[in-house]
Amino acid sequence: MPVAASFQYPDVFPCESLLTTVLDVSSSGLVLCTPVYDSAGTLQDLAFAFLNPVAQQMLGLPAQPSTAYVQQFPNCRTDESWAALLDAFLSNERRSFQLTATLNDQLGRWQVESQRVGGGLLLSLTTEAAQPEAAALAAEPKRRQAEEALRQTQEQQAFLLHLSDRLRPLADPAGIQYEAACALGQYVGASRVGYAEDQGDNAHIVVTRNYTQAGVASLEGYYHYDDYGPELLRAFKQGRSVVRPDIAHDPELSEQEKAAHAVLQLGATINVPLLKDGQLIAVLFMHYPQAHAWRDEELALLEETAERTWSAVMRARSEAALRASEKRFRTMADAVPQIIWITDGEGRTEFFNRQWSRYTGVAFEPSTAAAVAGGFVHPADGARTMEVFEQARRTGTVFEVEHRIRAADGTYRWFLVRAEPFRDPASGQIIRWYGSSADIDDRKQAEETLRAREQQLTFLLQLSDTLRPLTDSVAVQVTAARLLGEHLAVDRAYYIDIDETAQQFVVAHDWHRPGAPSHARRYPLGDWAMPWLLDGQTWVCRDVDTDPVLPNEQRAAYRGNDIRAAVVVPLLKQGRLVATFVANQTTPRAWTAQEVALVEEVAERIWGPVERVRVQEALRASEEKLAVVFAALPVGVGVVDIRGNVVLANSSMQQYLSTGVIPARDARRGRWRAYHPDGHLLDRTEFPGARALRGEEVVPGVEMVYTKEDGTQVWTRVSAVPLLNGQSQVSGHVMVVIDITAAKEAEQALRQSQQQLQHSNAQLTHTNIDLDNFIYTASHDLKAPITNIEGLVSLVQEQLPPELPLTRELQPILDMMQDAVTRFKRTLDHLSDVVKLQKEHTAPVTAVLLQPVIEEVRQDLQPLLAATGAQVVVDVAACPGVWFSPKNLRSVVYNLLSNAVKFRHPDRVPQVRIFCQLDPAGQYLVLRVQDNGLGIAKSQYQELFTMFRRLHTHVEGSGLGLYMVKRIVENEGGRVEVQSQLQVGTTFSVYLPYRPFPTATTSAPA
Repeated sequence: MPVAASFQYPDVFPCESLLTTVLDVSSSGLVLCTPVYDSAGTLQDLAFAFLNPVAQQMLGLPAQPSTAYVQQFPNCRTDESWAALLDAFLSNERRSFQLTATLNDQLGRWQVESQRVGGGLLLSLTTEAAQPEAAALAAEPKRRQAEEALRQTQEQQAFLLHLSDRLRPLADPAGIQYEAACALGQYVGASRVGYAEDQGDNAHIVVTRNYTQAGVASLEGYYHYDDYGPELLRAFKQGRSVVRPDIAHDPELSEQEKAAHAVLQLGATINVPLLKDGQLIAVLFMHYPQAHAWRDEELALLEETAERTWSAVMRARSEAALRASEKRFRTMADAVPQIIWITDGEGRTEFFNRQWSRYTGVAFEPSTAAAVAGGFVHPADGARTMEVFEQARRTGTVFEVEHRIRAADGTYRWFLVRAEPFRDPASGQIIRWYGSSADIDDRKQAEETLRAREQQLTFLLQLSDTLRPLTDSVAVQVTAARLLGEHLAVDRAYYIDIDETAQQFVVAHDWHRPGAPSHARRYPLGDWAMPWLLDGQTWVCRDVDTDPVLPNEQRAAYRGNDIRAAVVVPLLKQGRLVATFVANQTTPRAWTAQEVALVEEVAERIWGPVERVRVQEALRASEEKLAVVFAALPVGVGVVDIRGNVVLANSSMQQYLSTGVIPARDARRGRWRAYHPDGHLLDRTEFPGARALRGEEVVPGVEMVYTKEDGTQVWTRVSAVPLLNGQSQVSGHVMVVIDITAAKEAEQALRQSQQQLQHSNAQLTHTNIDLDNFIYTASHDLKAPITNIEGLVSLVQEQLPPELPLTRELQPILDMMQDAVTRFKRTLDHLSDVVKLQKEHTAPVTAVLLQPVIEEVRQDLQPLLAATGAQVVVDVAACPGVWFSPKNLRSVVYNLLSNAVKFRHPDRVPQVRIFCQLDPAGQYLVLRVQDNGLGIAKSQYQELFTMFRRLHTHVEGSGLGLYMVKRIVENEGGRVEVQSQLQVGTTFSVYLPYRPFPTATTSAPA
């Protein structure tokens, strides 16, 4: 009989030396085999690991041969010895069979006993030597008997293998029991076979669905043990099979008990109990309608069938419980807003919840932690993530890291990743990691924004404190540029003045880091054309080589000045570009919104000290305070049953549900308060948990205030999703509690910041209005003193007698004084006109015909045209009219036509062509005035439009005409361009915004 599992070998027999000795002295051949599996995990062969001396002699093999059972005995699959070995290994039960094979041209027979030991199989071989023919004939009956026994054994083994195959795909426990009963009943020819499960009350047993032959009634139902003999239950509990070969004549049964058996059509019965951990759990029974002599083989077969069937039943029940558990887990995992994941101990991914696919746009497929880090984690975070994970695996500590994960749209968001190791209870080895990835991007962005804003506020305060005492504009520029350049760690920063007279950008001084070339010099405006600055748009270039914001023809100029990235902030006052502020560097840079905003802020802050020094002190209101988006605190998650009791909760949830029940059923009613979006309190019946128990999905949740034990209050958002059982009935729900206190506080802070920003904007607007009023007032207040001076000059001239010599000496001086007064008055008139133009953003716009306007101007200039012999050709049929101020359009045409004649070439007759067309994009109507006059150098283009700037002084003029033309056109959303060649001529192109012109209009110039 086998040695009991609890048997302890005496210390005088050391196990290792005992095993070696037994193998050496055994008269039987002993072979130790190890399993050989294919790639699908199917057992294919049994390798010979070790042969004792007797086995070596029997099989002609060394102690550790490099062969296996099927390889050594290739015919074993047909004589069914392989089936017996396979069954012994899989069932963990001893199996016997006879092996016949030819080795070294000699026939050999061996009786083989096989028994699984741990992960291997032990074979014991005894030899039956071949005898002379007479002896063989004498032994024939015994041989036939042995062969019959072997055949029956093989049949039973085949049946058991067939039974295992038949039960393996089944998942229903009752179906497994019935299928096994049918297979056994059909195999042995019994009238009834079935399972009965003990009820644990020492009185009753329940028979489930059972196999019966035709005409035999089923026994499904409850039965009392005592009806079938007082010893029945006792025998079952002791693990003894109860065999009754002839019930009608059984001396142990009373007549009443025999009658009870007869009602069930029982002539013979055998009952095999199943005990697990010493407890009776079930009985496998087999019935015959008449007396039946049970053989030992039948009892053994029944016991083996009972064990295999019950193993299959327990497997099915375990799998069902596992499926139910996994379903609950997946429902809970899919309900939470975080990504939930599981890996094995080596980091191979086994599960991702639905949130993973929603976020990444990729369905979950088994992979590895390294593959996930490489495919979805930001490249800058992947290596650090795996380093922390490997350290957690080595130390067995909690894995926690913050990294960015790529979303379906290609963007990245920050996540807090945390995982707990799960260990094998037996070995203590980590076999799984259960983790979650919570989106903390809002918190990270809020923290980063707050940090950046705090740094900016500190910097701006330092900037203001440093600039406040400075009274020199150059010192303000250089100091501000240095502070900003050091703060942003750029290569250069500087302030650029616009010299309209010279048509140049002027960098008087710049700040540059050591080693970076200076940009302090003058640059022609035409070489760095940036028309978008005129619209007040900050220009941001991240990479000079690739950024589409930079025209291709300008890339070489930027590279030549060692600029690879730049931010240019235009400073416009009353629509005029007066300066720019620049930060650039020698390498590409992905400027952040905060960095660009800071450059803009610095540009605005230094404008006042630079342009209005001694007029006002640079004052700025407090910067807008960013509200901190709610902090990503741990999220509470819990599973609640149908009665409202919490059956599963993480540590975060426990601080909210300390009583173990949902808020709607909390006895302390004031602990939770829920609010409707309009602000009124919700009744407890409308709490998320109560609604979920009614079958509602409460997502994204309800805002609730939770009062802690110490009296502090926490704002939360509570979500709940119902759990349904197999009948689609609510069996509980999953609840999620998120702390949103920080978000609530941020809302209040944001409102305060917006109020402060509005106040700052109002102050700046008021300051700009005061400056315009100052210019206008000054131009008017100077007229009276100039008029008085002019009167005094006239009075002196009248009082001096002409005959005095002194008169002749003073007259040239008086004439010069009179000319100076006249010029000054004209200058004041021009300044007044400029102020009027700056205040008059747009004049009334109407539909104006071009031809009448041009003809009227030509009539006004007729004396000049006649005196110079000028030839004027007008061709405006392509665009008969335009939407414009009639007075302003006349001024534009007058200035351009008069200039074309005044600045004529002395060696040829003036020829002027006036024509128009629609630009290819259909956005502008282009009016062009072309002459053959003196022409203009390209370097002087921008000077043309500068106030009081005159390039030719041989004719009378104020230097305001082209300036007025440019301002009029730009105020209407257009622009003026010039193309010229010295000694050849000039073309002015006026781009006016295009609108469809009425076909039947009769509008005329005012």
